Amino acid sequence: MWRCQNCETRWFVTSNRQWAYRIGPEFTPLVAHWNETALELTLPCLTAATGIGGVRNDWEETVILPCAVTTKNGERFEKAILRVTKTPPYRWYPVEKVRWAWEIAELEDSRFALPLQVRRASHEKREEAMGFAPTDVRSNDGRSFTLGNASDFFEHEGVTGPHIQLAPRPRKRNMVPFAETQAWFWVDWSDELVEKITTSAEM
Repeated sequence: MWRCQNCETRWFVTSNRQWAYRIGPEFTPLVAHWNETALELTLPCLTAATGIGGVRNDWEETVILPCAVTTKNGERFEKAILRVTKTPPYRWYPVEKVRWAWEIAELEDSRFALPLQVRRASHEKREEAMGFAPTDVRSNDGRSFTLGNASDFFEHEGVTGPHIQLAPRPRKRNMVPFAETQAWFWVDWSDELVEKITTSAEM
């Protein structure tokens, strides 16, 4: 974390030193905690995450992995995201939804998570219009839906993520609301960890 000597504004510089991002005052304590704390998965959590599989984004130096989490305090999140990353929570995320790897007591499959193939397709889809990168899918009972952007969970009209598969574009698209993530759990990036959680689930 860097601080301007003139205006006291704090900045985060990416690991490759190509980008610098302003840190809002509300995020400063989070970035400080991220910088000072080892955020590693326990072996049982790593095993579970490896079975689920994550989607890698090299531009953001991040892997996104949907799961269900029970914390050491007994909180339960059915729509949680592991964010394995080189960057701290410095913007975008609601402060109250930012959590840490050390809080996790149990990690397992989410009953709302989309299959890895669908998640990867939606994350890799290019925009067709500003903020609109549609991925067309179909439920096991034959209904067509369109994901409007990168998606990790699905819950709509009684259908949940595991019952969704990729499909050709229908004549008329049926846009679905974005399934909101309940909590984001920050995990430190390591090449070994990333290799495990982005390849093993496909084997």
